[in-house]
Amino acid sequence: MKNLILIASLSLSTLAVNAADFDARAAFGSAPGRDLDAALKRAQKDGKKVFVAVYDPKGDYNNQGLQIKYFTDLEETKKLLKENFVVVLLPVGHKDLANITSGTNLERPRFFLLSSTGQKIKDDTLAQNAEYALKVVKELVALP
Repeated sequence: MKNLILIASLSLSTLAVNAADFDARAAFGSAPGRDLDAALKRAQKDGKKVFVAVYDPKGDYNNQGLQIKYFTDLEETKKLLKENFVVVLLPVGHKDLANITSGTNLERPRFFLLSSTGQKIKDDTLAQNAEYALKVVKELVALP
């Protein structure tokens, strides 16, 4: 009986550790913002666009975190995001996302590229491999 309890508690603690594996700072190369209004103000000041990453904390958080991590896996991708955009990470259902995500399937993490005035320019899934993600980010950087 003691062994069964020990195995069960080890299994639960392993699940808890895995769910916390996603480190947004490591994934993006710096800590992403958590406030869209502040990001838009900063974007206007710096003349940048806003890269909003959206994830579902009620879904498979670790899997969503891994998908974001794979997207930003290459150092060049992180560098381009950091240099060219104000990066924000928000959960599905966040009050600031109502107008941006309307009608969008959010089963997988997505990004929304916004102008400094908050207009949606582009959106796509973050569930992409690192090489393709780098290509996507380069295209985003090249947008007027």
